[in-house]
Amino acid sequence: MTPELSEFEKRRLENIKRNQELLKSLEFDSINDSIVRSALVSKPILTTRSKRAVPSTTSNKRRTHHIAKTNEAVAPLRKSRRLQGIKADDEVAREEAEKASEAQRDLEVEKRTRVGGDIDLENLLHVNDKSEAAVDDRAWEQMWYNFSGGEKVNEGDFFDKIKYKDRNEPKQVKQEDGIDTYSVNRNKSKSIPQLREEISSLQLDQRFDPADIRMTPERIFSMAFHPTLNKPLIFAGDKVGTLGIWDAFNPLNKQETDFKERVKKEEDEDEDNEPNDEEQPNILQLKIHTRTVSSIRFSPESTNTTKLFTSSYDGSIRLLDLNKKVSSEMYVYPSDPRNPVAISDLCFAGSDPNLLYFTTLEGQMGRKDIRQDTKNNDADLYRLHDKKIGGFHVNPIAPHLVVTASLDRTMKLWDMRMINKKEDSESTPHLCGVYDSRLSISCAEWNGNNNVVVNGYDDSIRVFDFNTSFAKSELKLESSQVFNNLDDKEYTTETLVPTARVKHNCQTGRWVTILKSHWQQSPSDRIDRFVIGNMNRYIDVYTADGRQLAHLGHPLMSAVPAVSQFHPTCNWIVGGSASGKAYLWK
Repeated sequence: MTPELSEFEKRRLENIKRNQELLKSLEFDSINDSIVRSALVSKPILTTRSKRAVPSTTSNKRRTHHIAKTNEAVAPLRKSRRLQGIKADDEVAREEAEKASEAQRDLEVEKRTRVGGDIDLENLLHVNDKSEAAVDDRAWEQMWYNFSGGEKVNEGDFFDKIKYKDRNEPKQVKQEDGIDTYSVNRNKSKSIPQLREEISSLQLDQRFDPADIRMTPERIFSMAFHPTLNKPLIFAGDKVGTLGIWDAFNPLNKQETDFKERVKKEEDEDEDNEPNDEEQPNILQLKIHTRTVSSIRFSPESTNTTKLFTSSYDGSIRLLDLNKKVSSEMYVYPSDPRNPVAISDLCFAGSDPNLLYFTTLEGQMGRKDIRQDTKNNDADLYRLHDKKIGGFHVNPIAPHLVVTASLDRTMKLWDMRMINKKEDSESTPHLCGVYDSRLSISCAEWNGNNNVVVNGYDDSIRVFDFNTSFAKSELKLESSQVFNNLDDKEYTTETLVPTARVKHNCQTGRWVTILKSHWQQSPSDRIDRFVIGNMNRYIDVYTADGRQLAHLGHPLMSAVPAVSQFHPTCNWIVGGSASGKAYLWK
């Protein structure tokens, strides 16, 4: 017997029945069936690894959400560059920088490696612009006109006027105590005050702004005047082997294309010293060496004023023949071309155009006969110092006497007629005299009156007068004598004493060329004088007895004219700076 339902149960069942009837009237069952069927169609296929049964329909929402996530793009897993085999950015950059630096070093070594043989000037010529591009035909024609038959320069009338013994002053030989000595009549044609007024009145050439007169692309190390009296023609060598040539009289017209017409126009018109906006300095640059041009010398042969000799730190001596337009190799010191023994200076033996002396930074001196075939690279080498020879000079009237200045703090006087020849050692000439300095000596140079000027890092300029009994006694030695014993009491080494001393700042530092004093080799007024650069951006001129003649300066001379040079005869002075600029005083 079924128990009777309570009133509450009855009411509950009625509510259930009523709700079911309501759902049937709304068709919720058909909607529910369609949802279940769609879920079954989108169900993923289970792999063999998945053994779990399909979830019941009560978890449709959860299963649908999981399927949507699996369809999204999955990002790759993060891995280190080391695991991926990729080098770090800083390491790649470092390797690239090392490769570029090595290539640059190889390029620099190649640039500084000496080029042998003859070089055609037309392959070296470029005008004074920072480009090393093609040859400027007008510039080449200008230089060719200067040296080859134009009325501006006459061959044969240069060195006869600058030699110590000119036509009006023949060499005289005196007899004193049975000893032959050289002397020359050097009567002075004016007083020191007159000369001081003349030299001090020199003016800086301002036809162009000195900042525009850049003779070389790098620091100037050596300068020289061409011996012509007609116009200032200046040569300068820099630290990378470039030879600059400046014609200070004939500017280069920027617009002119026909060189011959311009020359004719200049000859027909009156000279005008005012600057012209269409003109520029007439400067040529020839890359004849690969390292510092240490010295520039003209041939002492009066008929060959177009022959210019240059020495360089690349270990070579070259002859620049402007008539043939060729730079020829005259001598190469036997050494590694990539690390050569530098030639520091060169000089001719007096008026002999065939005997050439040179010194090296290794303390040696060489003697070369340039009449030999250039293929014959032989030269007589002598050991003079243990350290660098900064400068030397051959006595113009007694060419067997040579004076040298060295980093070993000494100036030495040598007699080349007496060579000490020892087996298994370098030959050495006879040492006549020594001067010991507190610091290194930068240069030593003779003038035509047996005086030597030296200066160095002890901030002093000293002048030695060899017109003494000591110098005369050395001249008596026979040229045929060769001494194997330098300790012979008859030929002792004397201590040299200067006759004049001038205080002068020679502390140039790293970026300024070493200051060197230079004589005017044949002054027209017979008064010996020398020039030297001043660290306060001046040019100083002194006489042989230390009296100052001039202190040349100008606001436009904005750099130290460290390399200063006199014209051999005329009162023209040029100074070269560390930026390659030149300052002309005339």
